[in-house]
Amino acid sequence: MHSLASPSENRRHLAARAAPPHAGDALASAFVLFELGDDCTFRAAVRFREAIAWFEQNQRSLDAESHRLWDRAKKSAAACRDAK
Repeated sequence: MHSLASPSENRRHLAARAAPPHAGDALASAFVLFELGDDCTFRAAVRFREAIAWFEQNQRSLDAESHRLWDRAKKSAAACRDAK
């Protein structure tokens, strides 16, 4: 089944996942940052800096899967920052 939502509506829906997560949301948030963190439109639509700051402050407490995705997401975010 295909979504009838527009891409911008989908991004707004995902914005909640890019907010600083609670412990149970870390994996989902890390995944969203990994997948969309280099998308300028997405970054402008969410609290991207707050999410990055949360992960930087809490990376030691992440489970292995969340930490692995966060590691990849922060490299992608840094590469995007460096490209500007």
